[in-house]
Amino acid sequence: MNKVKFMLHFNALSILSVNFDLTQWYHYVLLAVLLAILFVIIKYYYSVEKVFKPKTGIQNGVKSGKSMLISSFVLGLIMVLIWMFKPSNLSSETEKYWIYVENICYGLFIMLILINIYFSFTNYKLRSSILRIIIVSGLMFIYFYSGMYGGLLILIALATLIIIYSIFRLKKTLTLR
Repeated sequence: MNKVKFMLHFNALSILSVNFDLTQWYHYVLLAVLLAILFVIIKYYYSVEKVFKPKTGIQNGVKSGKSMLISSFVLGLIMVLIWMFKPSNLSSETEKYWIYVENICYGLFIMLILINIYFSFTNYKLRSSILRIIIVSGLMFIYFYSGMYGGLLILIALATLIIIYSIFRLKKTLTLR
């Protein structure tokens, strides 16, 4: 039953792509390319922020925009960690607490979007603020869901590194001199 719930959560991620089942090696390559593209977007975010016209006497919000995007990605990573490390045999009372934690993460993401809306309207001219809300909120959604997929890729990479380290460590231990 919990496996079904886990799959239902990841079926909700089908917003980014249809039938993205992570069973072939090229899915991981595409995921790594997506994460590299998102890194480039973060690195050159200041050029996106130049498009928006701030109100007089207010500087561009490059740092706030970057921090919102990174926070969205981290929340996606936290969601994956919650789903991955949630025990499989839970009573109904304990299951309720895990659902609360998931809902808190979703609530934090919605709060980030509301902060973006508030920051845009208070620091930018009307046209720029509406454009900034649309672009940055869209990027925040992409970063949030990419954080979920990226969390899977990071966990797989860590597991592979642990296996390789264990093999080399075991080889040194079992070598006869």
